[in-house]
Amino acid sequence: MRYFIISILFLFSIHSNGQITIVRDNVFHYGDWASIADVNEAPPGFDPGLAGPNQVWDFSGFVMDTSHHILFLDPSETPFASEYPSSNIVLTRASYLDSAYIYGTLNEFLYQVDGIAGQFEQFEDVLGHLQPPQVSLNFPVNYLDSIDQLCLLEFKIPGDEPQVDSIWFRSWIESHILIDAWGTLTTPLSTYEVLRSKSTFFRTDSVWAKIDGFWELVESDDGVRIEYAFMSDSEPYPVTEFASNGTGTYYGWFSYLLHYGPMPFISENENGLDIQVYPNPMKEELNANWEGIKSGSFVICDMQGKELLQKDFEKTSHIKLITHSLTEGFYLYKLLFTDDSKIITGKLIKQ
Repeated sequence: MRYFIISILFLFSIHSNGQITIVRDNVFHYGDWASIADVNEAPPGFDPGLAGPNQVWDFSGFVMDTSHHILFLDPSETPFASEYPSSNIVLTRASYLDSAYIYGTLNEFLYQVDGIAGQFEQFEDVLGHLQPPQVSLNFPVNYLDSIDQLCLLEFKIPGDEPQVDSIWFRSWIESHILIDAWGTLTTPLSTYEVLRSKSTFFRTDSVWAKIDGFWELVESDDGVRIEYAFMSDSEPYPVTEFASNGTGTYYGWFSYLLHYGPMPFISENENGLDIQVYPNPMKEELNANWEGIKSGSFVICDMQGKELLQKDFEKTSHIKLITHSLTEGFYLYKLLFTDDSKIITGKLIKQ
């Protein structure tokens, strides 16, 4: 969870085509989503490459182990919008187990992170504001641009034991972001002209508990992390990301972009018929209701049309499908009635 938050805060760097200049219209937009491939281990001999112009990076040997999805939302579509009234865009993972919301401000001059809400590491129901807001982009953005900043993330939550009234989390984050290289990068999907963002973070965390009216330090931790993001002018999200420890002796947290595009949220009654398919987004199960007693089949497919789940039904007006076997992501459905030649279709998201 921590590394997702840190990546969101700082790795939305820049697009490139050589030494291209990036403006607001080149980055992500409300209503879009990104599908990301997670790579557990890099191929033998992995090398992050050097800084400077005209570099070549070949990451075509990455092998996807899992995937996740990032959604770009309007704050009004999220449960904590009133806590961040100046924010105009929210980033979140489409995941039932990782429900954190990153509230930010995006305009023609900058992109900044205002705060986080929801789940953060082992904490739930978090409302944390960044002081000052963390600026990740200053438009226009160019090769060799840099941002240095120190910000504080803190929040308080109720204690979970009778003698603990409150828990106070504080995290000082010192960031140094440098657009340090440009060149050509190859992933398993494509080859891109990219700019590389190298971000170094020094972070000091502390957790305090209020016991009998006094704040006591429970634990503290500090560390250094270096993150790399490769951005292309053809994709509004990093085409490759990974990180290392402060000494550069270990590299991990590899990922590459699978897809970026408009989010396929639609009305559950897009066919103009009295049919309900819910909940959407779905989690462990999906329901479908319609008027009248009918027979037929309900099919869930991936976005390429491959059939994944099917439920046949007879003489009913309601069905329920168990969907826990589906991974998080976007899907299509088809509803076919045996007494009607019309095929009813729609789109779903699995959290």
